[in-house]
Amino acid sequence: MLDAIDLSIIALALVLLLIAIRQLGEFKLQIWQIMLFGALAVLLSGEISPQDAASAINSDVMIFLAGMFIIGEAMRESGYLFHLFSRIFCRAKSLDQLLILILFAMGLLSALLMNDTLAIIGTPLMLYLARALRISPKLLLLTLAFAITTGSAMSPIGNPQNLLIAINASLANPFQVFFQYLFLPTVANLVILILVKVLAVSIQSSQRLPLTYIAIFSALPVILFSRRRWEIMRNIDWCTLVFFAAMFVLMESVWSSGVFQGIMRESSAGFGSIPAILALSVFLSQIISNVPFVALFQPLLHNPSAQDLMALAAGSTIAGNLFILGAASNVIIIQNAEKSGESLTFLDFARVGVPLTALNVLVYWIFL
Repeated sequence: MLDAIDLSIIALALVLLLIAIRQLGEFKLQIWQIMLFGALAVLLSGEISPQDAASAINSDVMIFLAGMFIIGEAMRESGYLFHLFSRIFCRAKSLDQLLILILFAMGLLSALLMNDTLAIIGTPLMLYLARALRISPKLLLLTLAFAITTGSAMSPIGNPQNLLIAINASLANPFQVFFQYLFLPTVANLVILILVKVLAVSIQSSQRLPLTYIAIFSALPVILFSRRRWEIMRNIDWCTLVFFAAMFVLMESVWSSGVFQGIMRESSAGFGSIPAILALSVFLSQIISNVPFVALFQPLLHNPSAQDLMALAAGSTIAGNLFILGAASNVIIIQNAEKSGESLTFLDFARVGVPLTALNVLVYWIFL
């Protein structure tokens, strides 16, 4: 009979395999379904108790995501942000100007609205612009993916893994810390996105405010005053919320097995250095995705400095620029594009992503 360690690791391995192929016979699986399968496997097999599974789900992250999805859905339903962006982007007089506008508008905005929210809002906009301006949809989809991944690195609410780091580290002023260490290198990396020609030719206050409150306060006007509140609530990205809840359960089971910690301690001597954290973050985020990686890796950092935490945030975020599976926002963009008959292949993404990520890591290494 397989023991607890084997079952947890086997469940994780199956989840990663199915996410990579996303096909089981004639059935095309969604990523949230695969992660839910993994969580149910460890739960029903007794590898994690219902009480431990419930406590493993990070309520701060779930509430924050729900709040941001409500804001994103309200913006999508209103059509205002889509209208505003289309007016701005359509004024571009050349392809280069259009790419610069998309990179900086989407990149900077992702630091405020979260990259997954921008992926949901931005994908139909990129497809609309591609049709209206008769340019390659793949080029605009890649621009969107790289912009929101890169831009989200400089904010504690830019992406779920940054939020996880900020909450678990109990940073007194997370916005100040992220701005201090990651603003300049992130802007530099946005500039690098413009300068990499292959992109165009390849296809606050000292008083602590809990980050969850930001999402709650921002979503409350929609929940309290909008006449379409129930329609908006029904249409938010519940699948992604299920994905994160299931991920927390599965990762808690894997963490409890102790296997991951043992491998990391034996194979990564000195992984507390900035270069090692950056390298491990980029590499392992491709295997288990960036949010699960942060959930597993952060507890292994003993008394981390602010620079260590920012290296973890930057590395796990910029990992989304390497390959498609490095970030959930990439998957959201591809899934939404496929509904309109467009897509990005693994090779399409990697052609730009590999050299770009190498430059990104170098910039963060220099600044940190």
